[in-house]
Amino acid sequence: MFVGYFLRKKKFTFIKTTLLGFAFTVLIEGIQLVTKVGICDIDDVVLNTIGVLIGAAVAKLIFKTKRLS
Repeated sequence: MFVGYFLRKKKFTFIKTTLLGFAFTVLIEGIQLVTKVGICDIDDVVLNTIGVLIGAAVAKLIFKTKRLS
């Protein structure tokens, strides 16, 4: 996915990853709001963004331990 593209770059930043995850979630929630398919909820945006942050932190730890070994 798109987030994997940012993780492969040499300069890994939480900001790029978080903004991309946030933007993608807002896009999906906006589509749900406009098309009235599904339920548009701010909780989804917040929780998905937190999930992106956790995933980015885990990915950084994995890449860091791979470089050390």
